[in-house]
Amino acid sequence: MEAKEIAKLAQIASVLEVSGWPKPGNVHRTRNYDDMVFQDFAISAVVIGDTMEAVASQAKEIDDLSKAELGRYIFQAVDETNRWIETNTNLGIMMMCIPIAAAASISDRFDEIQENVGRLMDATTVEDAVNLYDAINVADAGGMGD
Repeated sequence: MEAKEIAKLAQIASVLEVSGWPKPGNVHRTRNYDDMVFQDFAISAVVIGDTMEAVASQAKEIDDLSKAELGRYIFQAVDETNRWIETNTNLGIMMMCIPIAAAASISDRFDEIQENVGRLMDATTVEDAVNLYDAINVADAGGMGD
């Protein structure tokens, strides 16, 4: 699958996720919070496109899965989102979608994606962990040690 197509699918998935109804305890199309509204999630879905395309492109080019830099791309997506909105709308979905995007890029068949996600996760590095930690801080994620 091409990197641009993977990016579009991630954007679509993000929009569909927030559009679901009902979502107990979460923002959705008929329920906002004081500090977070449906439109924040729609904006988040748009601004992740470049990062999703980049992670998919890089995964295809590397010869060692530890060079996938999943943590860097999670940080990049969260940081880009933070430039547009002031609340954490996509740390969680990026923690899920970044490895899936990389795995989809290196998979020849759909049924290989799950195995390749596992291989990519097993190959993460200390640098990935540091970048993920930084992403959590930038996102100001609630419920993580508060």
